[in-house]
Amino acid sequence: MFPLIRNVSVFALQYVVAILAAMHADDHAIGAIVGRAISGATSGYFIGSTIALLREYWRRRSGSTQ
Repeated sequence: MFPLIRNVSVFALQYVVAILAAMHADDHAIGAIVGRAISGATSGYFIGSTIALLREYWRRRSGSTQ
């Protein structure tokens, strides 16, 4: 249940930032920077969690064959 809530929260945050950037077009530079920062952080988070999941999988798989 936690991963679902976490993922929906992350995408909701990205959506809110995109809406705010569209509504306040005069502050376009700040909105673009914040949007890119959140997008980059989200990508890094998901890549990191995928790597952690794969490492755990490989660790358990190699432990079960010995």
